Amino acid sequence: MEGTGSGTTVESVKTPADTVLSDQTASGQPPPAGSSTPDASKASGDGATGAAGEKTAGKDGAADASKAPLEYTLSLPDDINGLIDDTDIALIRDTATKSKWSQEDASAAVGELVAMVQAQSSRFLAETTADPTYGGQKLAESQKLAQAVIQKIRPPGHPRYDSFQKFLARGGAGNHIEVVSFLADLGRLMAEDTPPQGRASGAGAKDAATLLYTHPSSIALQERAGGGSA
Repeated sequence: MEGTGSGTTVESVKTPADTVLSDQTASGQPPPAGSSTPDASKASGDGATGAAGEKTAGKDGAADASKAPLEYTLSLPDDINGLIDDTDIALIRDTATKSKWSQEDASAAVGELVAMVQAQSSRFLAETTADPTYGGQKLAESQKLAQAVIQKIRPPGHPRYDSFQKFLARGGAGNHIEVVSFLADLGRLMAEDTPPQGRASGAGAKDAATLLYTHPSSIALQERAGGGSA
């Protein structure tokens, strides 16, 4: 993905593992075992995206205003695959301007952010792959079910298709076990409600919202919240 501006470019870093819900893995092939994970010490939890804004410029802990450029030229590696977008770059640029960082310090902050978010995405992928219910030998099925939901509810051409795809990519959200498990469960409900080909469906297949709120677990929650049904 192209960053804003041209000129100084952040040094290339390793491409993150394919996301669980990417088109490449939607075919049912799980990601290769033992995928390398960037140094976890660079990641500070799920909220790694904003961490680079806390960087302090200058070796002695104080920014050198004389080294601050009139305008910062920041860009992202071409192989970042949507993990970070221009919103993140704008945040770093604003922080650099207010703190009077040098061009080198601002570029270093982008590099640190890239490393942290890649580590986060790889960690999400490892946790999902290791999950006994949705990962391991069941990962391919989880992918297939999740993709069925996306194609049904947010297919190409949908007004929110692009923004949803960006959400799945940014920060590695598409690798997170909660995202994968939710979509897989919804896909399973949709599959159970779809009649076999050649057989009449009676009232017709239910939409996703109906499936969510008429599932036995949802009904139980509704009854507890309302003090029981009449």
